[in-house]
Amino acid sequence: MHYIDENGQRNYGISIYDRPNTPLPDLVEKTHKIQNSELTDEEIDKELENIWEGNTPRAFMGKNLKGEVTVQLSDSKGKTRIRMVVDENDIPGMEFLDGEGNVTFKIPPEV
Repeated sequence: MHYIDENGQRNYGISIYDRPNTPLPDLVEKTHKIQNSELTDEEIDKELENIWEGNTPRAFMGKNLKGEVTVQLSDSKGKTRIRMVVDENDIPGMEFLDGEGNVTFKIPPEV
């Protein structure tokens, strides 16, 4: 579960990730050590990316920055493939995407 509020824009919901076999407490401990190290910001970002490699987002349910309530399902590479949305005007929609993020099918279809 997460909640992000940046400059009045909020994104919150529940995410599901594929994870490697490394125990989560070990990843958290390594993350804290790196964040408290004397590495540059660039080096910290690279080290954190290496530690969390394999944590692939697979599903999200929540509210995005546009104010849309959404359910997203992603493939094994973390690319969104199905997106269901109810926008801020209560208009529902569903999109199927290819591996590049292009919409291949949409309900309702655009007129």
